[in-house]
Amino acid sequence: MKILFSLFLLMVSLPIFAEKYVIDPDYSTVSFSVPFMTYGKIYGHFDTINGKITLDKEGNIKKISGEIPVNSLSTGNEKRDSLLLSDAFFDERKFDKIVFKSLKISADEGTQDGIVHIIVYINGIKTLLEAPIKVKGVITENRRIKHMFFHSEIDFERNKYGMNYNVFMNETPLIGEVVHVTFDIKATRKKLF
Repeated sequence: MKILFSLFLLMVSLPIFAEKYVIDPDYSTVSFSVPFMTYGKIYGHFDTINGKITLDKEGNIKKISGEIPVNSLSTGNEKRDSLLLSDAFFDERKFDKIVFKSLKISADEGTQDGIVHIIVYINGIKTLLEAPIKVKGVITENRRIKHMFFHSEIDFERNKYGMNYNVFMNETPLIGEVVHVTFDIKATRKKLF
């Protein structure tokens, strides 16, 4: 009986120490833009993102990890998407996922927001990046399900990942080197009891 009671206490106390959320791919967005012909931009997004977010007992973000299937990329133009999935950019046949994992998160005092120090693997190349993360809000559904909404933006230098392809017009590159990526994430936690 003591063992059963101890197990019950352990299960009830677990959410107090850490809350684990699963990223909801149906309501999360990873979008990007890249300068084109100096004055324009090309926009796109990835249809799928999977991962987990863990909060500490104070409700601060403690860990983030996940992956983005490269073949979920879409710019609304099949020819351009095929080029982006080719070995000129993402090399989807060799590297089918973008993988990310936080090393540490520096919280802003008095808020749940902060800076994520994150390892990112693109095209098999590992880089360490920093990105701001903001908790936009929390919604509790039926006292059992908690939804959290996060926002982050980061700039990638695509040539660091072997994406050196470009087209030139009058010696001017048509495709910009810096890709701006926006993450709008919904993550969900279901209570045990």
